Amino acid sequence: MNYLSETQHRPYAPPSHPWIMRQTWRNFIFAHWPVSPASLRPLVPSCLDIDMFNGHAWVGIYTFCTKALYLRGIPFSIFSPFYGINLRTYVRYQNKPGVYFIQLYSTHRTALRIARAWYHLNYHPAHISYNEKGGTRIYQGALQPSERKKKTVYSIQFNANQGNIYYPQRGTLDYFLTERYRLYSKDSKGQLYCGEIHHPAWPLQKVNDVIINHSLLTSSNLKVMNDNPVFHYSRGFDVLIWNIKKLDMTSI
Repeated sequence: MNYLSETQHRPYAPPSHPWIMRQTWRNFIFAHWPVSPASLRPLVPSCLDIDMFNGHAWVGIYTFCTKALYLRGIPFSIFSPFYGINLRTYVRYQNKPGVYFIQLYSTHRTALRIARAWYHLNYHPAHISYNEKGGTRIYQGALQPSERKKKTVYSIQFNANQGNIYYPQRGTLDYFLTERYRLYSKDSKGQLYCGEIHHPAWPLQKVNDVIINHSLLTSSNLKVMNDNPVFHYSRGFDVLIWNIKKLDMTSI
């Protein structure tokens, strides 16, 4: 399969050098809230501009399964399936859009240690389960933000509108929240990094009957502007991942 044959949906072209990893992502549920930029600013490195849509900054919690992880040239997955819950926001660096992860949680301790050391991401361990009962899908998690803090309970229950798949269009909130192909991270010395990914356009579905319970936003002192989150579901796809690279900060 030529994963790089579809690029017209991207805001910019994918890297020309070889990718290093392919992952299979499944059963995504996104929950997004507009938040006060002032409450978000202390959580984002000062060298990154907070990206906004219609005057609002946004944060998202997304929960998903990494079904497989393949290193380039190796035909089998090096990890068994694992789950993740991530809290992210939307940023720009030198006008290049991307995401910045505020907190990340994973059920695979080896994978999170590698991502923490290699990609400089704020990963923590978690116990996360996924179940389907009829048309209802349920994620439940116990998150461990640090050894000194108590576990945080997270759960989301929802129904996806089967068969009503649509793709985000440029200029819409859906596109702003999902079509992101670069992550930014910072190490303990303040050095900024970025990592590129590529995948097809997001196949999104609306969701119904959502019940969500969490404290990720309040624990991060984020001030929500609207108590009605925007939800999306996606069945997922395969994702190409490039090696992380150090960014030149001399012009900052």
